[in-house]
Amino acid sequence: MAPLGRPECCRKRAGRAIVLSKVKAVMLCLSLGLLIDVSQSYAETFQTSAPVALVEDVTVDRILMQKDADRPIAPASMTKIMTAYVIFDLIDQGKMRLEQIITVSPSVWKRWHGKQGGATMFLRAGETVSVENLLNGMLAVSGNDATYALASSIPGGLDAFVALMNKEARSIGLADSYFSSPNGWSDNDTTRTTARDLVLLARKTIERFPQFYVKFYPQKEFLWGKSPTGQLIRQHNKNPLFGHIDHADGLKTGFTTNAGYCFTGSATKNNHRIIMVIAGLPSAHARAEEAIRLMQTALGTIP
Repeated sequence: MAPLGRPECCRKRAGRAIVLSKVKAVMLCLSLGLLIDVSQSYAETFQTSAPVALVEDVTVDRILMQKDADRPIAPASMTKIMTAYVIFDLIDQGKMRLEQIITVSPSVWKRWHGKQGGATMFLRAGETVSVENLLNGMLAVSGNDATYALASSIPGGLDAFVALMNKEARSIGLADSYFSSPNGWSDNDTTRTTARDLVLLARKTIERFPQFYVKFYPQKEFLWGKSPTGQLIRQHNKNPLFGHIDHADGLKTGFTTNAGYCFTGSATKNNHRIIMVIAGLPSAHARAEEAIRLMQTALGTIP
């Protein structure tokens, strides 16, 4: 007597299950292969010549690329983002006002005028300037004279201001930052931070002080001071994203011989905000190329 087999209906169901399993397996393999190709392509796209870099979609807390993001770096004029944060906080507390008038001291003028002063707003000793215009001079054209006029104006002067910088840095979670000057240039690069801390600082600035962020950081030029012929001096913001990236709106470039050329920047697309930091580049041209390319790539990841 022949052995009893499974009913034909069962054999058919088993056959279909095997076929479906094989199809699923093939599809899984194809999907994995596609994911591997995409991830490899994605990683290759985000390669950078910058020694230090971090690019993050802060809206969804997604790090798109990082390279030595926790390495201590000298931030140069990117320090002014922290200085602005402190000023914004003082205004928010009612301890300073945008329309408040500050007189430029002879010591600030002496230290920061002329070639030895680096980037300048072209302030004069004894000149009276509003906090608002000093912020413009610091953030739009990176004026060291404007930076020191602001920092020196609070009770306790420059030392008290630097202490406030470090206090605020700790309060917002900048775990690896120390500030020894308001401009990051006159301190022999003893100010130290990381790309990760700078992204966080930029994010906190935008989230906590949105009204000041949109007022000061997107400015593409600023007029102040007079030329020998009596004309107002027009200076352009050195943000490399301006004019190249739609909806780029901040933040600051920086340079010293030891720090190299560096940049903290931000742009938006479809309600997403990208914040990026690059540091240690050999020239302003290299900084601009990397900033534009990385931001274009980052914005391209947003649907």
